[in-house]
Amino acid sequence: MGLTRAAILEANEMQPVVVPVPEWGGDVLVRPLTLGEMSALLPKIQRDGDVSVDLVIACACDDSGVLLFSPDDADALRSKHYAAMQRVAMVALKVNRMRKEDTEELEKN
Repeated sequence: MGLTRAAILEANEMQPVVVPVPEWGGDVLVRPLTLGEMSALLPKIQRDGDVSVDLVIACACDDSGVLLFSPDDADALRSKHYAAMQRVAMVALKVNRMRKEDTEELEKN
């Protein structure tokens, strides 16, 4: 039996993923983007090319799913450890199926 409209609209698909970041002394939660957030983020990434910072701003959240950073934090985040930022950004790419291999897999189906 297929899903109902109500079941789809009520589904809790925004579960964050825990990312250990030893450089920062703990874990960062990375949440998936909504379709609307992705639509807003992609042109910005394509225009600015600042993928890691933009992904961390868009996806790093607290236990309630509230974002930790705003665009005002971009310069401060650019001063953070490269490996730490990359670790968080790579998980954001994976969670949101934005990696090249994810795109290739979708194109096969």
